[in-house]
Amino acid sequence: MHVKYRMSNIEVKTINRKPLTANLLLILFICLFPHQANTAPTCITEGCHSKLQKGFPVHPKEFACTDCHKGDYDHHDQIEVRLELAPKMCLECHEEVPQAHTYPHAPVAENKCAACHNPHALPGTGLLHKNHPTQFYVDYTKDQYGLCFSCHKPELMMYPETAFATGFRDGIRNLHYLHVNKEKRGRNCKTCHDVHGSENPKLMASTIRFGNWQMDMNFQISEKGGSCAPGCHRPQKYNREENK
Repeated sequence: MHVKYRMSNIEVKTINRKPLTANLLLILFICLFPHQANTAPTCITEGCHSKLQKGFPVHPKEFACTDCHKGDYDHHDQIEVRLELAPKMCLECHEEVPQAHTYPHAPVAENKCAACHNPHALPGTGLLHKNHPTQFYVDYTKDQYGLCFSCHKPELMMYPETAFATGFRDGIRNLHYLHVNKEKRGRNCKTCHDVHGSENPKLMASTIRFGNWQMDMNFQISEKGGSCAPGCHRPQKYNREENK
């Protein structure tokens, strides 16, 4: 049995006469994590881009650095010469991310996927720079939402009552805090928000997934608040101008 592959800057040329189980596990790893297996030429050496040796280049194995980075490669080590990223670089491959929304998330609209994703990161959930949970219920801590709080102010989750920290409030009752900031079984931000973009204001999702159920959100925005009527609770309205 002979397998040749590249992982980061390390090339494993042969696997011979190893136990069958070890060989099968390695092949399974390469199949399940194709972004870590890279047979294309690499720019990563001890002298150049050495910091990337700590992670895994995560391009598909048939890609090279030059598929995403464009410009004068022979002189890009000079300060005045910079490589540019290919236009719509991520969306050309990641077609599962809708490219047209009525209300796109700002990084998507500006083609700045790297604001949230690190294409050279260690394998992790969504190649995100910081933490963001995937489960429906989350025991709230500020660190759980490190990614969101890279841009959004954590104060919107801090106070049970506020007149300034969030627009999602009924009078001064903080509805972000009510839904998310729970020691046990708080709701994930992604429960109600579509992170890449939405057809609704405030990136509100059209549906909420709970297990195998897909429930309509029925969100409506108004000048002073809004309303929703999902399957998880009866129809509710909020008005920022009331009960101050």
